[in-house]
Amino acid sequence: MEFYFGDANLTKDRFLRRYVDQDPYVPLEIFLTFNKMKPLAEDVKQIAKALNNCQLLELDESALKVRRKIKMPDQRDVNDKTLYVEALPAEG
Repeated sequence: MEFYFGDANLTKDRFLRRYVDQDPYVPLEIFLTFNKMKPLAEDVKQIAKALNNCQLLELDESALKVRRKIKMPDQRDVNDKTLYVEALPAEG
């Protein structure tokens, strides 16, 4: 979840950015449609539980939406801060 709301992803992810621009709190149910999230969570309660101690993100009072705690930086060129890794072993 922190990846999705991270500076590097959120500046380039038009789909998620559209939600954040409308309302900083994004419904957790949206993340259940993401291919990488499907094997990790079956429902929004599981996602909300995983976010309880998160430093970057916070839930709304209903625990059905999430947002960044820290405002997006004004400077959006995050390429200097991006690390690209490939060919990692499947088992770790």
